[in-house]
Amino acid sequence: MKKVLFLLFLSVGIVSAKETCYTVELISAHVSPTNKTRLLEIEKIDPSCQMMQISQLLTVRCGCFEKYKDAKKHLSKFKDSYKDAYVRTTYKSRFETKKTKPAPTTKISENDQTKKSSPLLLPAEIEEIALPLETTSITQTSSKDTTSKPSNKVLKKEANKNLQKTPPVQTMQTKKTKIKHKKKKKKKKKKIKIVKKREARYSYHRYLDNLSNKRPIRPYGYLYSFGGEISYDLGYVDQTPAAYSDFPKPYFNNMWRRVRIDHKGSFLNKQLFYEIEYSFTGKDRFKDLYIGYKDKIFSESFYRIKAGNIKIPYSLQRYSSLKNLSFMERPLGDDAFSITRKLGVELLLHTQIQRNHFGLFLARYGNSVDERKRNDPNKPGYSLRGTYTYKRSKHNVIYAGIAYLQEKYKNNTLRYKQKSESNILEEKYVSTKIKKVDTRSLRNFDALYLHDKYSFQAGYMDSVVKAAKGDYHFASYFLEGSYFFIGEGKRFNAKESKFSKVKVTRDTALELALRYSHIDLNDKDEYGGKQTDYNFALNWYLTPEFRVMLNYIRALPQGTDDYDGVINIYQMRLLFAF
Repeated sequence: MKKVLFLLFLSVGIVSAKETCYTVELISAHVSPTNKTRLLEIEKIDPSCQMMQISQLLTVRCGCFEKYKDAKKHLSKFKDSYKDAYVRTTYKSRFETKKTKPAPTTKISENDQTKKSSPLLLPAEIEEIALPLETTSITQTSSKDTTSKPSNKVLKKEANKNLQKTPPVQTMQTKKTKIKHKKKKKKKKKKIKIVKKREARYSYHRYLDNLSNKRPIRPYGYLYSFGGEISYDLGYVDQTPAAYSDFPKPYFNNMWRRVRIDHKGSFLNKQLFYEIEYSFTGKDRFKDLYIGYKDKIFSESFYRIKAGNIKIPYSLQRYSSLKNLSFMERPLGDDAFSITRKLGVELLLHTQIQRNHFGLFLARYGNSVDERKRNDPNKPGYSLRGTYTYKRSKHNVIYAGIAYLQEKYKNNTLRYKQKSESNILEEKYVSTKIKKVDTRSLRNFDALYLHDKYSFQAGYMDSVVKAAKGDYHFASYFLEGSYFFIGEGKRFNAKESKFSKVKVTRDTALELALRYSHIDLNDKDEYGGKQTDYNFALNWYLTPEFRVMLNYIRALPQGTDDYDGVINIYQMRLLFAF
C-alpha cells in the first residue's frame, strides 16, 4: 500500500512540474506545407500569437494567462475574425521564446574552435573562421614590425593550413555526426497504402471473359463483347376492396420478365461503334439496333451520333437501363407516358468545365422496327433533353435535367394504361382512351443527388394531348431515396446522363430504397382515375452480375370504373445480367 501511495505522489509531482496556463486557440490543421504557410500568416496577427506543432497538428495559440478571465478578455479580440476560437489550457513551456540563430562572429578563439565541430563547411564559412585565427598571429608580429601587412591570399593559405592541423578529436566528432545523419535518413515514416477493394471474381467469370476482347484487333482496332440479361419474377397479389365485395381473389403469379442477348462492337479507338440487342419476351423484340460515331470537338467536349432503333432521350428513368435501377419497375407516369425504342437519329453534345458537365440531346424519329412489322400507324416525333451534372467524385453527384417530346398522331387513337409498378399484377385499373388525336407532348423535369451511400431522386412529367374534342392535360410525379448498408453506393455516368452499373466487391452490397409516386388521368370529360403507390425495395447484390430484388407495393387506385380499394403486391426478382 505504501508503494502505491508513493507512486501516486510521484505521478502528481511529475504532472505538477509542468506548469500550465490559459491560452486562446485560433485554428488548428494537419501538418502539411500548405497549412504551415497559411498558419504562419495568421501568426502575424498579434504579437502574443505563436504557431506550434503538437504531434500531427499545427495550431496557432495566443497569449499565456494565469487566470481564465484574462484569457476570456483576450478571446474577444479574435472572436469576430475566428468564430471557432476558444480558451483552453496549455503548458507554459510551449510559449518560451523562439531560438534564434547566432550571428556570425568575427573573433573565435582556438579553444572554442576545437570544441565546436562543423562536419560540412562552405568556402565562405572557412574564410570567416580562418581570418580570426590568423589575426592572433598578426597581432603578435605587429609588435616587431608594424609596417608589414600580409595580403588576403597569404591569410587564406595560412588559414587553410591551420584548419588541416585540427586535432583528431574534431574528426571523430564529425564522423559521429555523419553517422547520426545517416540513421535519421533511414528512420523515415512509412507511407500508408490505401488498398482498393477488388470486384468479386468467381469461376464463371473465366467463361464471361471469353465473350469480349481486351486488346483491339488490328488494323482497325476492333473491340467486341457479348452480353445478356435474364430476370425471373414471382409474387403474390392481394386486392382488398373499399366499396364492394365482388373482387378478384388473392393469387400467385410468376413470369420471365426479361430474356435478352446483345452484342456490341467498336472500331478506330471506339470512335465508330454499333450495338444489337434482341429480346425473347415482350411485345417488341428488336431493342437496340444502331450504328454510331463519336469524336472530340475540343479537349473537354465531344459529340455522338446514333442512327437506327434507339432509346428516345426524355427522362433519366427511361434513358437508364432497368437493370441499373433500384426498383423492379419504373414509377407511375414514367410507365404510363412511356415511349418504346424508335427508328431515328440521336445527336449528343457534351462539354465539361472542370467538375461541371453540360449535355444536350436531340432526336428525330418515326415508328420502330417492330411497329413497322405490325403495320402500325406512323407517329413521327422529336425530342430535346438538356442536362447539367456537378460531379465532385464517383459517389458525390448533383444532376438536373429537363426534356420536351412531341409526336404527331394524325387523328389516331391514344390510350394511356398504368401498371401498379408491377408486371405480376394482371389488371390495369388506371387508364384513359382519347380518339382523333392530333399531337401529344411530354414535358419532364428530374433531379438527382448522390452522396456516398445515399441517393435522392425526384421527377415530374406531364402530357398535353391535342384532340378533336379539345386539349387534355395529365400529370404524374415521384420521390425516391435509397441507402446502401453494405457497398459503395450508386454510380452515375455524367457524360451520357444515366445510371451505370453498381460496383460489387466480395463483401457484396445491400440496398434499401423507398418510393412515392402519383398519377392523375382525369381531365374534362375523361376520367381515367388516379393512383398513388408506396414502394419498398430491398436489393442484395451478390455478385456484379447476380442480384436478388424484393419489392412491396401498396397501390391505391381511386375514381376508376373497375376498382376502388387497396392492392398489396409482394414480389421478388432474380436478375442475372452480364
